[in-house]
Amino acid sequence: MIGTNGLTANGTTFNAGDNLNGGAGTDTVAVSISGTHTGSNLTTSSIVLAGIEKILVANYETSAFNDIIDLGAVTGATTVGTSNSSATGDTLFQTIANVVDTEMVGGADVSVTYATSLLTGTTDSVNLAVKGAGTSSAGAVFETYAVATTGVAETLNIASGTASNYLLIDNDNDHKTIVITGNKNLTLAGQAGLTTALDTTVTKIDASAFTGALETILGVSCWKYVDSCRIWCFYA
Repeated sequence: MIGTNGLTANGTTFNAGDNLNGGAGTDTVAVSISGTHTGSNLTTSSIVLAGIEKILVANYETSAFNDIIDLGAVTGATTVGTSNSSATGDTLFQTIANVVDTEMVGGADVSVTYATSLLTGTTDSVNLAVKGAGTSSAGAVFETYAVATTGVAETLNIASGTASNYLLIDNDNDHKTIVITGNKNLTLAGQAGLTTALDTTVTKIDASAFTGALETILGVSCWKYVDSCRIWCFYA
């Protein structure tokens, strides 16, 4: 639990110095965030986790400030993200030592940034599962890259499930290809909002295995209309 400003008096029990070892099997740390932060973003760091594969946050914090979860002391994580969130419950996972899958549930933005040694190749990929992310009036932003954009994932694999998803892709991600699977409708747009184009680095969208309805706007010249898949073309 993380409360207002990360203070113990406000119910915070997830603190620097906590040390958890999940041992064998697949384990999950579930963190609930609530309250209203004041003054600045709240950073939670120096949490030592080993053998815990999933780190999921339910973030209902109500201010304009973000919650930063520094995972520099974590080993063995395979998945991070939100298990639920309000529109103001933005969560930033930072300093991750290995590439992980991400889950997004609810209205909040999620950022996943890595150590500078990662995503340095030319064919890197990351996986994102959206499970009722964003709303039809306000998409949820997904951001991911290595620190200071020293490395990027050329391919983003999106699995769209649970309910309709409204996803915005941060312009700094610099994806070249987006592969979409799943069966729930997906609106996919640029960082600024649901009616804006994806960044011009995205030149290919593969929805051949996707059975939901897709709406997106490419930032490069294109044309496409296949069954329930609508790809709108944007010309600068």
